[in-house]
Amino acid sequence: MDVSGRKIALNTVLLSATEFLTRLISLALIILVARRLGPVMLGIYAFALGLLRVCDIFVNFGMDRYLQREVGRSPEWAGPLFSRVFALKSLVYVPILLGILGLSFVIIDEPLKRQVLLILTLALFFRTHTTSAAALFRARQKAQYEAAVVLTMRLLYGGLGLAAILSGQGLLTLVSLELGAWIAAFLAAVGVFWRRIAYPWHRVAWADLKQLVLLSKDFFFIR
Repeated sequence: MDVSGRKIALNTVLLSATEFLTRLISLALIILVARRLGPVMLGIYAFALGLLRVCDIFVNFGMDRYLQREVGRSPEWAGPLFSRVFALKSLVYVPILLGILGLSFVIIDEPLKRQVLLILTLALFFRTHTTSAAALFRARQKAQYEAAVVLTMRLLYGGLGLAAILSGQGLLTLVSLELGAWIAAFLAAVGVFWRRIAYPWHRVAWADLKQLVLLSKDFFFIR
């Protein structure tokens, strides 16, 4: 096997191991939430996560897969493309945030459910930008950077979340920890990208965003 083949194989193994570990942590946390907080709290948490998974499809709009393909072909475009995707995702996020705010006050009567939904909506902003950075790391065959970022989030959230639930804290504390973990992962991802890949903040014109929409729309239904 040549050097390129070994690198691809190593990246695949590393990403698979990271995915397995993070899913294991998430499973343990969900089981603990169900046992310690009860089915009502688990239902509120599942409702918020399910709604935001739908929102994430529209915020992402296939841009991460587009990023991965384009940067794999032209590594020198990593910085400018990251800036464009960051700008477009942020613009799409704003109406989703406003919609969630409106929805939470119209159809949700329970204050706790409303607070959980709003905190996880804020976490969505940092999560979607973190996944963009991860897509760029994957395109540059830097699986160790992606693994470090993912593990930063999962270990912070999983470890602190397990500790919080075991110490008697509630669902609001848990989702606040998730928000904090995604902020930490986002800062770590941008920091690694800046130091190791390219400068991430470039000027973005409206024409750039329009072109990005046209080019990434074909990836919209690819999950």
